[in-house]
Amino acid sequence: MPIKKQPFTIIKDELAKAIDVDDNRGRTVPINMNFIEEGYLTKDTGCELFGAESAALFHSLFNYKKKDGTNYILGATGKHLQRYNTTTNLWENLRGGTSTITIATPAVVTQTAHGFVSTTPIVFSTTGALPTGITAGTTYYVIATGLTANAFQFSETVGGSAVDTSGTQSGVHTVTAAYTEDAEFAYLVYDDDLYLSNANEPYTKFNGTAFTEYASAPKGNILEIFEDRLFVSGVTAEPLTTYYSNVGDPTTFSGTDIIKPTGTDKITGTVNYFGSLLIFKQESIWKLTFIYDQIVALFVPKLEIQNGQYGACGKDAISWVENDIWFFTGLEVRSIGYKDQQIGILGVNTSVISEDIKETLAYIKVADYSQIVTFYYNRRFYMAIPLVEDTNDVTFVCHLLHGNAWTKNTNRIKAKSSDYMEIDGVIYSAKSSAPFGVLKWTDSLNDNGVAIPSSVRFERVEDDDFSRFNVYRYLDLMFKDLLARVTVTVYSDANDIRNTKAKTFFIGNPVENEENALPEVPVGDMLIADSFGRVVANSPFTKRRVSFLSKAQSISIELSNDKLSETFTISQFALSGHKSPRKLTKSSSVISMN
Repeated sequence: MPIKKQPFTIIKDELAKAIDVDDNRGRTVPINMNFIEEGYLTKDTGCELFGAESAALFHSLFNYKKKDGTNYILGATGKHLQRYNTTTNLWENLRGGTSTITIATPAVVTQTAHGFVSTTPIVFSTTGALPTGITAGTTYYVIATGLTANAFQFSETVGGSAVDTSGTQSGVHTVTAAYTEDAEFAYLVYDDDLYLSNANEPYTKFNGTAFTEYASAPKGNILEIFEDRLFVSGVTAEPLTTYYSNVGDPTTFSGTDIIKPTGTDKITGTVNYFGSLLIFKQESIWKLTFIYDQIVALFVPKLEIQNGQYGACGKDAISWVENDIWFFTGLEVRSIGYKDQQIGILGVNTSVISEDIKETLAYIKVADYSQIVTFYYNRRFYMAIPLVEDTNDVTFVCHLLHGNAWTKNTNRIKAKSSDYMEIDGVIYSAKSSAPFGVLKWTDSLNDNGVAIPSSVRFERVEDDDFSRFNVYRYLDLMFKDLLARVTVTVYSDANDIRNTKAKTFFIGNPVENEENALPEVPVGDMLIADSFGRVVANSPFTKRRVSFLSKAQSISIELSNDKLSETFTISQFALSGHKSPRKLTKSSSVISMN
């Protein structure tokens, strides 16, 4: 009796639902790809170097834009705070200028409007030779003795004796403010001025021309404005405390105006959130408001705990996402916001945003929490994390337009990010591995000349009926007509044995001396269409058919590309074949042998 075949076609056009997600079997969300338009998947584009590379870590990116339109693109590397010069395309040291140095006991440095205060760290450089007693690149400290607006003396240690000079000198000398190497800055714009601090050097104001230091202000690297006060947290000596300034004066702190939520976990961030200040700690979240006290006739702070289970693992692990605040706890991404805007119920969302990638996030070490960086722009949430190295080597992207579907950037320059900023619709990131530098994310198809490997695996297809095999015949793929070499890998399981088949073909223009494979296309089946068999004029999509025979109980497919300057977009795929009964022995035919 002939076996009756049952033909089938399985079409997957909602790719966000068809993609395999991260789990403990080693499968993963799409690598180096993005969701675009109506759920299509496309290979991600690349980046180019923004300025020169550096041997020292680059960090603390910020775009300070004044009301008059003046733009200051800032960053820090080594001991220096720098500004990007859009004319020369170079990063240049800030807080420095040409100087004259006396050969005397003690030496006196003259530099017009230097802006330094007592204890300001400085370094010297020259085009020629410095006087004996001064070493280029060594950190010295301004002292109070002889300090004027245009001149100062300096010592080898804080509060030490003035340095004496002797010998001869030549060339042009430059004195630049020095900062603790690799100490990250916090920035905040208030009344058109920029305030910055790295938790080591004095809290500073920059108005676009001059720097002013405030030695008496708290030194913290977490800044926020709330109720017309400047809040400073992240103070090294007081990690559990946040300080706030006088009303309308972000430079004057009383020393007694402090907030200290209970618990031994340090403060990791503060956010001005719709009329309250959210204070994030490592293991809890607090809400601060000011209420009027009729007894003392003053507004006094009111502190309320919002959550005692979750907190933010680091100061860069918190980002505004639409109307909520997303934060990474060290294990998962969660959000806090108003559950009910009308009655003002604030709370942590019960759902875990990062559920699809939880297996990967579990590998992050507690010691690396401070390195994690999050960023949000254009309906995409970015999270750079360290997995294998001591630097951020993987960046996950959550696509809000597609049901919070995740993709993963890895094994590429762009994935190794320690900082982000956005300028005029373009994302910039700081490289977290040597050589260091800043990357400008572009529509080019490679990472600064390096190929981008990409892949996506789809959930396996299997029959619910254990007594049947599926015989898969064709795999039809709908691509955008772009130039790329794509490899399709088919994984099939039958009788506990896994077989793998790989086929490579080209989409877009034919490649010289290579087959632009289109095998066994049925007569009348059009190659260009919006769906299989339908003709649409000027459609951007192309069908490619992969022909194979695979008899299996389950099957999964993976698409990959690893060529330089190539990209592809997939919108749909279909598996076709037939079902056939599995040959099983009838129970009545089994003979018992004793």
